[in-house]
Amino acid sequence: MKSTPATRNEPTEPKFCFEPEKINCSIVAIGKFNPAIFTPAWFSKHGIISERSEREAKPVVLQDELAQFGFENSVITVKQSSFAIQTTSEPFLPIMEVFAETFGRLLTHTPINKFGLNLGANFLLPTWEHRQRMGRELAPVEPWGPLGLNADSSDPKKVTGLARLIMQRNNISDRKLGFIQARVEPVSEPDPLRTVSVSVNDHFEIEDFHDEDGAREAVEFIAQHFEYSMNRSRHIINHMYKLGTQ
Repeated sequence: MKSTPATRNEPTEPKFCFEPEKINCSIVAIGKFNPAIFTPAWFSKHGIISERSEREAKPVVLQDELAQFGFENSVITVKQSSFAIQTTSEPFLPIMEVFAETFGRLLTHTPINKFGLNLGANFLLPTWEHRQRMGRELAPVEPWGPLGLNADSSDPKKVTGLARLIMQRNNISDRKLGFIQARVEPVSEPDPLRTVSVSVNDHFEIEDFHDEDGAREAVEFIAQHFEYSMNRSRHIINHMYKLGTQ
């Protein structure tokens, strides 16, 4: 990477401009982990979660190669190659605090060489026609030749159009390695004709990483960038919502 001061000259928005049908925020770290130690009792013992959260943690999967449990509005999933913590409600800051406490205070020698700050939201558009116009704007059918023939139909099940689109930006001033990737796709719930899902993966990679470097740089970078990253991702999602409702 190495740590680059967070750039603050890009559009950000601290709130969604719509009422999300569903949201998901997560931190995903790639490295080397021992799933067996990540139990609700371990987190409670070290003061990262409360004793009540420990008692109420569910469902719990504790194996040599996988640990997973939910507490409050969050879920922790640990594999030998990844650690993920996610939440489905705001505020998002508590999951960053859990991550920082886990790897910045306790497991500082854990090798972490890549990580993603992820935010996604589902929203309803006013009509099915709005969703179709949004799809045509993002993915015109004309360049597809024969695949784009007879694209329109009065039956939504027979319309040709966007199923999933991924846009990736690679030139970002706050890192040497990494990208910002946004995915847009129609989803079936709560309304199969009007619902759109937009998710943003703000991905970072540590340059010239060695296992002995541990988790320090990842923790510092996430602590520095988390709020800004979430607000930048909200701006991207809000932009897609506005595109769909125009």
